[in-house]
Amino acid sequence: MERWKRTFVPAVEAQKELGIYLKAVREELNPWKVLDFFRRVSDEDYELLGRKSEFGRPEEYIWQYISVPPVCIRPSIVQDGASNEGDLTVKLTEIVFTNALIKQGLSKGAFTAQFMEHWVFLQLSRGFVQRLN
Repeated sequence: MERWKRTFVPAVEAQKELGIYLKAVREELNPWKVLDFFRRVSDEDYELLGRKSEFGRPEEYIWQYISVPPVCIRPSIVQDGASNEGDLTVKLTEIVFTNALIKQGLSKGAFTAQFMEHWVFLQLSRGFVQRLN
């Protein structure tokens, strides 16, 4: 980032007011911020991106809910005489637990940075569940 900013030195020397924009705070985007940004995109602006809102809005690209198949579709597996939960059930349990951790942290007012590892895990889990279905 610093190396990229240094490429603007000649321009800043020519026009000092450009330096203000290079000092802008860089912040990480989290899923809630992105969802909020997507919700604030007007239908007119969405059309400028070459899309029509009647075919779906940008906020619909962020998964907010996951369908959980019934137990009859994800039965227990018998292995070595013992009954174990299937891969899909285990992964869904991990997703529910991780969501509970995030919800608990949010209710206590913890910083978003503390949840980034959980969000990454949820993104990886989403892909795993899609492959199993």
